[in-house]
Amino acid sequence: MFTSPRGGSRRAPINCVSCLRGAGILLVLLAALPFGQSSYWQSSAATLEQLSFDEMTAQATDIVYALVLGSHVAVKGDSIYTHYSVQVQERWKGTVQPVMDVVLPGGIAGGLRQSFAGVPQLEIG
Repeated sequence: MFTSPRGGSRRAPINCVSCLRGAGILLVLLAALPFGQSSYWQSSAATLEQLSFDEMTAQATDIVYALVLGSHVAVKGDSIYTHYSVQVQERWKGTVQPVMDVVLPGGIAGGLRQSFAGVPQLEIG
């Protein structure tokens, strides 16, 4: 409410443009929320540690040069993982295996894409 110069009081004018903007933002936010999936409401996080080359090689279980033969996607909880089948060409560290399964976080499952910074995208061949 505000007072007019002529006396009396009346309602303040409504700025319709800002109302529409606010409603549009609210609708976009609500549309982005997955109401039907209760597991999205649980919080989860990952911590990445930056390692030097020497630290990576010391902590690695296997170090290989390999050819990617194929891949498949698996969903575990809220996370998507891509499993790659690789044929070892050269091995510098680890047990002798001609074919290995390499699992990386991220992928596409059920029309949803999940990606993580720093995770490589491997290609067949």
